[in-house]
Amino acid sequence: MTLKRTVGILLFNEVEVLDFAGPFEVFSLAENAANNKYFDVITIAENQAPISARNGLQVIPDYNLASYPDIDVISHTRFVDASDDTCNIVTSAGISAGIHASLYCIEKLIDSKTMSATAHRMEFDIN
Repeated sequence: MTLKRTVGILLFNEVEVLDFAGPFEVFSLAENAANNKYFDVITIAENQAPISARNGLQVIPDYNLASYPDIDVISHTRFVDASDDTCNIVTSAGISAGIHASLYCIEKLIDSKTMSATAHRMEFDIN
């Protein structure tokens, strides 16, 4: 039986559609040889109300935040793994960086074979 994990993707007003849709697809496509999904993908926002993405797309988040943690912005880095013993948090900067970060998470949490198969299925060049 495959251990299924929940992945939350943060939404905010004026988010780029591909900033959340790209990672959503990566995690949604990751599966084992028996076609069992490894992840349940949810969306999270400050409030559980419609979000206006860039160019007018309306998205309704699945969940809202109970609190907003303090963050430090790290410039010139595609993605940051800020996970520790209490939680797993990976953040990214930009569209393709979000896809790279998502594939990194699959490799970290599952294995490199699943990561490569997912990237191949998306026709995404990981090299």
